[in-house]
Amino acid sequence: MVSKEYRTVSGIAALVEADMIKNGREVRIVNSPDEAKENEYIVALKTTTSPIFFDYHFARRLSDGTWADKQGVSASRWNKIDGTALVWDGPFFWQYNSETVFFAVKEN
Repeated sequence: MVSKEYRTVSGIAALVEADMIKNGREVRIVNSPDEAKENEYIVALKTTTSPIFFDYHFARRLSDGTWADKQGVSASRWNKIDGTALVWDGPFFWQYNSETVFFAVKEN
C-alpha cells in the first residue's frame, strides 16, 4: 500500500524528481510549460484526489505544442489531452483532478 504522504501530487512529484536525478537526468520543477528552455521538454503530472481510488498520470508536451499521453495498456494518444487543463479524464470513471506539476527535463 502506498503511504498517504505519497498520495499527493507533490509527494509523487518528489519521488519522480528523485528517481530522474538518480538515473542521471537533469530535471527541474517549473510553474508553467512556458518556463522550458530550448533544450528541455515538459512533462505534466496529475493525480486523482478520490479517497477511494488513487492513481497518477503523465502527459508530455510535444514540439508542436500538443500533448501526448498513454493510459495503462492502451495505445498512446496524441492531441487528446491538454496538459494545462484543470481536469484530465481517466480511462474509466475517475478523473485526474489535482493541481498540475510541470517538469522541465533536459533533452539527452
